[in-house]
Amino acid sequence: MAIARSRLSVTAQPSPLAVALHLFSRLRSSDVQLLLVKGGGHRLSEPHEIDALLRLLVPFVENCR
Repeated sequence: MAIARSRLSVTAQPSPLAVALHLFSRLRSSDVQLLLVKGGGHRLSEPHEIDALLRLLVPFVENCR
């Protein structure tokens, strides 16, 4: 009895972290920061995630005035 095996083409998608690190490494500026929020969802909509974003964005926006 012969067993037929099919070959499925599965394209592995890089993780969001891998994409972020790749983009981070490709930036030419040395004035770059990468914020990683452990357990952060793709929307970063939880209160602690929003707080982390605001801690970074508020000084940046104030500096642009």
